[in-house]
Amino acid sequence: MGLKEENQVKMVGVLPSQGADPIPVRLSTESAGAGMIEKNQVRMVGVLPSQGADPIPVSGMLYPSPIALPHNAFIPQSDTIQYTLYTSVLVSRLLLTSQVFFAPVFLPDGVTVTKLTLFGYRDDAASVFSITLYRNDRADGNVIMGTVIADWTTGYSSKYDDSIASALIDNDDYQYVVYVTIDPNDSIWDVRFSGVKIEFTA
Repeated sequence: MGLKEENQVKMVGVLPSQGADPIPVRLSTESAGAGMIEKNQVRMVGVLPSQGADPIPVSGMLYPSPIALPHNAFIPQSDTIQYTLYTSVLVSRLLLTSQVFFAPVFLPDGVTVTKLTLFGYRDDAASVFSITLYRNDRADGNVIMGTVIADWTTGYSSKYDDSIASALIDNDDYQYVVYVTIDPNDSIWDVRFSGVKIEFTA
């Protein structure tokens, strides 16, 4: 980590080559800190890869949309080992009954969620396969932001919900989680969960 001053501008970041100026990869409105520089009254976050370069912001968001939650990020709601994680899917191990899994969601404060997408496999109309995005109040319980229920029976596919309730992310007062339910009919292979994608705007 290094600090340099040039033309009365303080620049903090990794200094890979002598005399290098920062090229930020994203903008930030937060206070200056490690990896952040100020130039023309704009605070920018980035690294310093080339000599003599001026800051070139690539994105106006601290974290670009979308984010992905892979199948192996989810843990069971109840104490069970009745599931198997393969390279690209989560499936029931032996049970042909409903199981629920969940994973935390980390989104930038102040963004607006616009779309929730479920990915996976379903080939039996009697099987149940769904996801729900919740906003957790920490004290007063959950608010459903969006739900996707798989309705295909053609193998691997996806479905989305773009009617998101309570869509503004507020990390001061809430936390966020996605639940997935798998309930195969007559074979554990009826339902195979691949992952979730969440899209948002600044």
